[in-house]
Amino acid sequence: MKKGVFLLLLLLAGCGYTLVDSTAARYTVTVPFIEKDNGGELTRSLIRELSQSANFSPSKSGRYTLEVVFVEKKDENVGFRYDQNSNGELINTVIPCETRTSLLAQITLIDSYSNCRYFGPVCISAGVTYDHDWYTSHSAVNVFSLGQVTDYFDARDSIYPVLSRKLARKIVDMLDQI
Repeated sequence: MKKGVFLLLLLLAGCGYTLVDSTAARYTVTVPFIEKDNGGELTRSLIRELSQSANFSPSKSGRYTLEVVFVEKKDENVGFRYDQNSNGELINTVIPCETRTSLLAQITLIDSYSNCRYFGPVCISAGVTYDHDWYTSHSAVNVFSLGQVTDYFDARDSIYPVLSRKLARKIVDMLDQI
């Protein structure tokens, strides 16, 4: 019997199991809605990333408040190709076919009890590069790249959730370091 209990305790200790509540050391953080957030995508991504963090957990009335302000959103054309006429022949006009979109956000962590700044303000940026076709063609297949969205505007709208998750991950990684 003693060997069985000892073996069980040894196995539990060997796999990293502890009898202590691991959520007790987590700090609660309130994430208010971010102004100019496209449909709340960055706010939702931040809450998801904070809930997966080892040091923080989201809360409606947390110990800290995470203030996020969009500083800049920039679209930069980075890939180009020659345009074609209606016969499919190349013409002397160059059009963009690849764009890099980046977001720059300023974050500040406020102590909710004293209403004083605990950390920041700090600027963090994230970017995504994507292919697209310049002209709208919802029914045609883009022959220049496999898997790309054919319309520029559809492509730009579809990358925002990915860009929000990337920026949220960077913000939480930075908060985990303080």
